[in-house]
Amino acid sequence: MRRRAFLDSIYLLVCLALTSVGCNLNNPGDDPPRGLLYFPTALALSAQTLTSPPRYLYLGNSNFDLRFNAGSLQAYDLDAIDQQILRVCGAQQNAECTIPVDDPSHTVLASERMIPSFVTSIALSPDHSHLYVVSRTDSNLSYFDVDETASGDQVLTCGATGRRCSDTYKRGDRLSNKRQLTFAPEPIAVTTGRIADLVDPTEVPPGAAVSTDPGDFVMVAHRGGQVSLFLEEADSNGKLAPLLTDVLSGLPLELTGIAYDALTRRAYLSVWARTSSTIDNKILSRVAVALNPDAPTQSLLYDDGTLDIDGVSYARDTRALLLPQALPGQALVLSHNPSALLWLDVPQTESDSSVSSAATSRRIVPVAPGASRLTMGEIGGRSIIAVSSFDSRQLFVLDTLTGEPLSIIHNLSGPFEVAIDNFRRRLYVADFRASVVRVVDLSPIVEGPVSGPTSARIVATLGTIRLAQELQ
Repeated sequence: MRRRAFLDSIYLLVCLALTSVGCNLNNPGDDPPRGLLYFPTALALSAQTLTSPPRYLYLGNSNFDLRFNAGSLQAYDLDAIDQQILRVCGAQQNAECTIPVDDPSHTVLASERMIPSFVTSIALSPDHSHLYVVSRTDSNLSYFDVDETASGDQVLTCGATGRRCSDTYKRGDRLSNKRQLTFAPEPIAVTTGRIADLVDPTEVPPGAAVSTDPGDFVMVAHRGGQVSLFLEEADSNGKLAPLLTDVLSGLPLELTGIAYDALTRRAYLSVWARTSSTIDNKILSRVAVALNPDAPTQSLLYDDGTLDIDGVSYARDTRALLLPQALPGQALVLSHNPSALLWLDVPQTESDSSVSSAATSRRIVPVAPGASRLTMGEIGGRSIIAVSSFDSRQLFVLDTLTGEPLSIIHNLSGPFEVAIDNFRRRLYVADFRASVVRVVDLSPIVEGPVSGPTSARIVATLGTIRLAQELQ
């Protein structure tokens, strides 16, 4: 934003010097061209199982340099991408095999909508009927109706014609909630689940609405140390929409990630805190919901304290985390110093959570400097974790159970968000610096040697490479 203000100042000086030229600082700017990948920062896959492939790849473009007046949310048809890899790449599948998005001869791009610039995180609801988006330049939660059985532009809808969304699909202002709450600035991460997962079913009074409530909850972490809670509520037509229910402040500064643990009914947050002393422990912050079963939208968030991360160096610098259902009682956390993936033992029950103040490192696996994002998947019966290292331009694939490195991909431009396609045995990587998505074949991890690194490789590049020179 400082850079944009500087450019506006230069533009004003030019206008004053060239009085014969008409200048308009209120010009809203240009819409991003349809089908443009532009500094992608967020990825998600549509519904998938080990026997049923995902149909769409959802991608958020951040418009990082503010060249356009908005970012974009796109849905890519994975079957169409498969066809293009076979048709365009053939036997010569490699990073140089480019699949253009705006080629009129094929349609890999199914749906696209505009979103605020600087998108930081997207999350699909458990039933994949909604997609939630947060951006650092917008004090709202944006949401989209999703129809994964549809084709073409109806996959993502948001109450308006064209690519711009209706204001009713933005939630967070004081007028859109009953308690006149204000959504905190600089949202950085979002997670979602079912409202029924917020409480122990055995504690719900018979007949209470929450016991059968079909709606979602959404939690958003903010850079300034806040968490916002949304609960879905039906409108007069029976349509569910997120309602800002509470905003909790006073948490550690510079939150970086959020994940919900249905086992202990706690949300865990990773913390960066560059301004903290090096003697400050690495920590995970925790929040929980005091749910009102008779009136869920009157529920409150509360601070459940922090967990000190034992067995690893000081410095409050964790960047992202996962709480996989497949690893109960464990959290996967990315550390920046050392640059490593941590397997942490965390409380497994609500009672343990209320008394424990430590998360012990059971395994620490080094990765390259600049560890940024992680995801989990299962390839051929083998559980794997993918970790992107933005600064070192590398991607690591690790065995979930042992931490063994299975493959390392080098010479990427700016790997950031990652998503694993279990069925196709592929990994999709948002390459921020190049404004493309890399498609990685993970089959060698299953088909290669039992021990030792394998040769997972890039087989295609989605989009046209646009290297940002100032980021090289």
